[in-house]
Amino acid sequence: MKKLLIILFLIGLMTTFGLTVNSCSKTDKPDYKNQVVTSKIDSSSNEKTVYFHLPPLQKLADRSPIIRAESFGNENEEIRYLVGDILILSVDTKIAYLSLLPKTTEDDNFYINLVVQDKNDNVPTVAKEWLINNDNGKSIVLAEFYESFKDEILVILEKEKTKPLDQKLSLLPYDQIKETSLKRIFETTEHDLQELVEIQIDLNDHKTIFLDRTSKNQLCSECKSIIIYNGDLLGEISMDKQKTGILILGFLERIDLSPSALHVRLVSLEK
Repeated sequence: MKKLLIILFLIGLMTTFGLTVNSCSKTDKPDYKNQVVTSKIDSSSNEKTVYFHLPPLQKLADRSPIIRAESFGNENEEIRYLVGDILILSVDTKIAYLSLLPKTTEDDNFYINLVVQDKNDNVPTVAKEWLINNDNGKSIVLAEFYESFKDEILVILEKEKTKPLDQKLSLLPYDQIKETSLKRIFETTEHDLQELVEIQIDLNDHKTIFLDRTSKNQLCSECKSIIIYNGDLLGEISMDKQKTGILILGFLERIDLSPSALHVRLVSLEK
């Protein structure tokens, strides 16, 4: 009798364990359609740094009171801005970075730009633009894109006479940036909206950097025909081999009945 009870107990235990294992192995796959996913790869952990991945732009933007005040919805809503992603590839003689632009259209097209700018004049140039049709709804991961097009990108960097990233970069968030202030100049559009037309960046050494809507030194590389209505600092990048840094600026494009689109601009502080 005891043997029978032990056998029944063991059978029941195995059945329960099997059911538990089966239930844990079944996971619902999330729907990633038309979403942008930032890579979790940390460049600082690589033996040789090849890129620096900016933290999620959503989080950087939320640190700015000016940008946060323009956000869509309330604090409990996930989507506050339409954002892209940034991978910095070089800070040598030039700043080079891959920019996945914020998705502002209703089609399946995404755009990735390779932006190159001289560190002395900060004028951004789009060295290459890729159109990605995302009709299959698969997530776009910028770090994976870089790996797929690495050879082509490195050839472009070589032509631009700038070396791939070989040093550690660190990020100072918005509230840790000192002795740097912005002056914003607005104009009223024909629809009575306020448009940001110029930014003056005043630095602690009494140097001023000007970005505007009409000159070569655009507010951002893709902002030529886009109406920007506000902007602010998002952070500052420091480099272990250089005393100067790189400012990260964010500019907002208003989209009707949608969250604002966040456009990113990098500005070298090199003298």
